[in-house]
Amino acid sequence: MTIANTATAAPDSAAALPASPAAAAQGVEARLVADSARLGFLPKHFGSRRYLKGENAVYNWMGALCPEYRGGYWEFLDLSNGSFYMRPTDCPPRACPPGATSATLPHRMLVRVEGNGFEGDVSADAAGIIATLFALNYLVCGGAEELTDKYYALREFALRHPESASILGAID
Repeated sequence: MTIANTATAAPDSAAALPASPAAAAQGVEARLVADSARLGFLPKHFGSRRYLKGENAVYNWMGALCPEYRGGYWEFLDLSNGSFYMRPTDCPPRACPPGATSATLPHRMLVRVEGNGFEGDVSADAAGIIATLFALNYLVCGGAEELTDKYYALREFALRHPESASILGAID
C-alpha cells in the first residue's frame, strides 16, 4: 500500500491519509495541508526562527540523498501525533524495472546514503520522510533541541509506513 492522496479534494481542503492499516489502527494519520494553510506550516513545525533553515535543510538533504532530484513542488503533511513531513511531487522520470510500468511505480526515487551504504528505490512519499528525518536530525544536532519530539514522532510514523524497511535502512 502506498501513501497517496487518492481523494478528489478541492485544492483548499485537507484530506486524511491513513498511514497504513497498522498505523490507522494506532490512530496515526497523515493529513495533506490545504493550500490555504501552507504559509503557516513551516513556522508551526520548525519554529518562527528556524522555518527557513528547516525548509532549506529538507531540500538540501533531498538533493544530497537523491542524485536525480532537481527541485520542484512539495506537499506538506501534518501527522496526528504532532509531527510532520514534506514530500516532493515533481519527481524525475525513472526507468522502470522489467515488467513494471510508470503506472505501477509512480514517483519513484533512488535514495543513496553514503554514510551507511544504503541504496534503494523508494516512493516520493518515503523519500520525503527520509529527507525530513535527516533535516530534523541535522537541526537538532545544530542546537534545535525543541525539534527532538518532532523527529521521534515522525520516526514512529515511519515504523508503520509500508516502506518502513527502506526508510529505517536509510536513516540507520
